[in-house]
Amino acid sequence: MRRVLVLQMCRLGDILQTVPMLRGLRREHPEAEITLVLHDLFERVPIPGRLYDRLVPFPYTQLVAPIARDPNDWPRALARLREWVASLGAAPFDLAINLTHTDLSNLLMVIVPAREHRGGVIAPDRTRVVRGDWMPYFWASQTSRVQGCFNLVDLQNWAAGVACDAMPLEIEIPDAARQKIGQWLADRGLGDRPLVAMQLGASEERKRWPAEAFAQAADLLDPADGEIVLVGAGDERHLGERAMAHARRRLHAAYGETTILELAALLERCRLLITNDTGTMHVATAAGTRIIDISTGPVFVHETGPYGPGHFVIEPRTECFPCIAGSTCHHFSCREAIAPGDVASLARHVLGRGPFPHPERARILTGVFLPSRRIEYRTIWPVRGDASETVRRLSARAWEETLCAPGVVAGAAGRGLEELDLPADRVDQMVAALEGIADQATAASRLAGKIARAPSAGASRLAAGIDAHLAQMEIGARIEPIGQPLVGYLKVRLSALAEPRVPNVARGYALECAATARRARRLAALLLEAAGYADEGSLKAEAAC
Repeated sequence: MRRVLVLQMCRLGDILQTVPMLRGLRREHPEAEITLVLHDLFERVPIPGRLYDRLVPFPYTQLVAPIARDPNDWPRALARLREWVASLGAAPFDLAINLTHTDLSNLLMVIVPAREHRGGVIAPDRTRVVRGDWMPYFWASQTSRVQGCFNLVDLQNWAAGVACDAMPLEIEIPDAARQKIGQWLADRGLGDRPLVAMQLGASEERKRWPAEAFAQAADLLDPADGEIVLVGAGDERHLGERAMAHARRRLHAAYGETTILELAALLERCRLLITNDTGTMHVATAAGTRIIDISTGPVFVHETGPYGPGHFVIEPRTECFPCIAGSTCHHFSCREAIAPGDVASLARHVLGRGPFPHPERARILTGVFLPSRRIEYRTIWPVRGDASETVRRLSARAWEETLCAPGVVAGAAGRGLEELDLPADRVDQMVAALEGIADQATAASRLAGKIARAPSAGASRLAAGIDAHLAQMEIGARIEPIGQPLVGYLKVRLSALAEPRVPNVARGYALECAATARRARRLAALLLEAAGYADEGSLKAEAAC
């Protein structure tokens, strides 16, 4: 029997976004024994039980928290970690997938016995490496986020080696939770009233559209559209109180009054959730509630937008959006680009009570499932999107084909290219940059192929030559951003080559650099085709995996 371990120790929203991957593993490996490891704070998250065989809470408070109190306790903490890993069973897993991006999860991947690890792992020199084909893409994309092509849900599917299924997130809502919410609503005279939920909180300030703006948007909605219910955690009470202080209409507070299961039951009763990007959004998506996602700060819809069709995302049209993850913002100007009237007008449209809005300083997107069954977010206002959106779709096609995304037929991903509306000199600039990367990568691949046959002194000169080619690629990517994901991915893949034997490392360098050259040439070919300079029939050679 095939044994699979999935390590997911992130927050609520991330856990729910793991459901399609688990569904794919169960569908494509029905005989497998799937062990799901969650942070012990979230062990009661209602992932459908049919999708795993064993749910194991990781005792974070017991095993890891003591180190924060006493850093010198790490030897005993490591011993306790090994004991916990031993409790998972003596036999090695066939596959261990790390979906958590922390030093702790990377360390656990070293300790967990498995024939294959995918995701972050601590290397023998204590650096982090990322293994697999698709998890390195996620890590590399964080350095060039505005060019990100794929939703995290789809990346996790492909990281596990399963095809996307164009199906929504799932959550199990017990009858007891529904009854509790039914009583909660009845006690407030809301039992038969239409409801619109608002989530004012988020994990950090940059992601939070102001509470006062939520209040203004609520005031612009007709009471016939629905009673407004504020949802969220108890520590977001101050946000709710700010909104209530500014609103002219009555807002009903449910923050801190529901468990996760009861929150899902409440959202199930709502016609719409207006929300910041946070875990509540993914709960609502799984419960079948329509979403208006207000994206500000570091939030990027192409990575974490509401998964499924029928939802809307409104984001600012400002130069600095989205923020780089981990950066500091001192002005929050992107939040001002989204007016309360924009959100209220979009809500009325979603509820079938008004025309589609045309925000002056904001963009509206919605998700669609493609023939490859992954999700893509498309701009529907402004009507004519900018060329960067077309470039993103072309990049996605190149990645799907050259990394052999499960379920995607090479040469057919996104068949039928739309016209690329860019000046000829801009197309030439991007193509020249990609061809430069391809040439440098090809030269590096050839040098790496010679190392195994070269004497020590010669091997050192060849290695120096490879470094020079890699440096030139990085310079080119800084000048022309379209090359940044390609070079970033190559760096992550090369860093994972921890093989102690020089010929094997050289062989790995040769393969990875050659793959980068193919990928760069394929994207250049797609750009030329979309710009009307070539036909796809003459470009098929670069599409093969």
